[in-house]
Amino acid sequence: GMAPGRYNVFVVRKVSESILIDTGKGGDMFKRLQTLSIKAEDIKTILLTHSHGDHVGGLVKDGKKTFPNARLYLTTQELDFWKSARNKELYEQVLKLYGEPEFLIPDEKTKVILPEIVAVDLAGHTPGQVGFLLSSGDEKLIVVADLLHCEAVQFQRPDINFRADNDPKLSAEIRRKTMKRAAEEKWLFVGSHLPFPSAGIVEVDGEAFRFVPTKP
Repeated sequence: GMAPGRYNVFVVRKVSESILIDTGKGGDMFKRLQTLSIKAEDIKTILLTHSHGDHVGGLVKDGKKTFPNARLYLTTQELDFWKSARNKELYEQVLKLYGEPEFLIPDEKTKVILPEIVAVDLAGHTPGQVGFLLSSGDEKLIVVADLLHCEAVQFQRPDINFRADNDPKLSAEIRRKTMKRAAEEKWLFVGSHLPFPSAGIVEVDGEAFRFVPTKP
């Protein structure tokens, strides 16, 4: 059957600084940024969870970079994977336009631009995928990227993989581990392909999990 889904990108704002997490394919992202009074040239930092086209496709349009002042961040493992991926032509364009990226260290200790952001190892969907754990006081939010794609199936059956998962066994292991941590530590859980508002709380449900969305 059919299940609802989305392509979500995220903005982290602190005072005058706006950081973008992924770019989707472009699409409505630029209109949505305008509603937040953010111009493309205002984005100085783009954190990339991984290199699939629906997460990096918005970096280039008509052969030009869409964020003229941005530096890119991703893991070394992901950059190596991207070189040989199906969208390697985009990889070549991005490196030519943006230059060599800064490399992320997914050790959950090393800050990423702001002290409130660290990268989390979510390898499996791709070899170098990361999520981002954000802190505000005692509250934490994790952006899990493509840890899962189908809310209706994968919370109840975290062992079921999406066909684009590069390493199905590792994907399932990291999915269960991350959901368990999110439930135990009461993190707000945010996914790139969860239905709007794409954020909620994970609860343990026997051997599985339950997702309780936040109200829009």
